[in-house]
This record gives sequence, structure tokens and C-alpha cells, in this order.
Amino acid sequence: MRRKAISNIMFYVITVLLILTIVFCIGSTVKSESSNETQRIENQVKEQQLLTKVKQYLNENGCCNSGVTLTYVTDESGACDYTFTIHHKRINDMSEEEREAFSAELMQACNASGSYSISYEYLLTDF
Repeated sequence: MRRKAISNIMFYVITVLLILTIVFCIGSTVKSESSNETQRIENQVKEQQLLTKVKQYLNENGCCNSGVTLTYVTDESGACDYTFTIHHKRINDMSEEEREAFSAELMQACNASGSYSISYEYLLTDF
């Protein structure tokens, strides 16, 4: 009788421990997914702000209705490398030195500082 009582107690203790383990695992997964979702939303807001700044700068400096594409790469630590690809006839007509100076002005005007890097590429056409 005593053995059966000890056996029953051990069964209940092990069952409770397994249930607690499962609950903690599920809780950690939910917390992790919630954190990832928050980071993703923060990145989207930052990207939209950067895109707005670049378009505004281009419009104010004679490149109205420029084609602007933003792409990014995120590394395992969460840091982003942003690349703007810009197309406009005025930029197409610039020399390489003028484009480099324009990129430097654009970088400074858009406050490119933080835990991310920004680069600018220009889509040039032959016509």
C-alpha cells in the first residue's frame, strides 16, 4: 500500500513538472514572437521615415518625381544595411564626381546615423 502511494505521488509530481515545462516553453515562444513582431514594426516605421526624408530632399533639390526604391539586408544581430536606388534625369546627367557629392549631401541631409548603414545607388540610362 505504501509503495502504491509513493508511486502515485511520483506520477503526479512528474506529470505536474512536464505540464509546467510545456507551459514555460509555450510562454517563451509567444514572448519571442511578440518581440520579433515589435522589432519588425519598428523597422518598418524607420524605413518609412528614411524614405520620406530622401524623397523630400530630392523634391527640394530639383529632382521632383524621382524614382526611389529602398532595399535592406538585416544581419543576425538585427542591424540593417539600407540601399536607396534613385532614378532621375538630372542625376543621370551628372558626372561621377557630382553624383558622389550629391550622395554626401543626401547622407548628411537625411541624418544617416544610428545602428544602420545607408548607401545610395543611381539607376543610369543611356538615352
